[in-house]
Amino acid sequence: MELDKDALNQWFQEKWKHGACPVCEVDRWALLPRLGMVPNANPPGPTGGNMVPVLLIVCSNCGYLLSINALTAGVVETADWNDELAKYSESERVPESSR
Repeated sequence: MELDKDALNQWFQEKWKHGACPVCEVDRWALLPRLGMVPNANPPGPTGGNMVPVLLIVCSNCGYLLSINALTAGVVETADWNDELAKYSESERVPESSR
């Protein structure tokens, strides 16, 4: 799975609105150079297993870590995440407590 550098730059220009870190209140963020993977029990992800690729964005001052679903952000070259999610009912995609 490869990061699409152009899509990543576009995502940051359009979506990144974060200010200071909620922990240390310093505004110094860095994108870690490799994708992270987060276990995903339901629904299974399109990555050949139950893992979801994430962008890992860290506060360079204190280490606070943000993770962004790389599939939803459209910054990886892989199966279409929306097509994958469409295979599941609303109750399978959204926890009952969130409805």
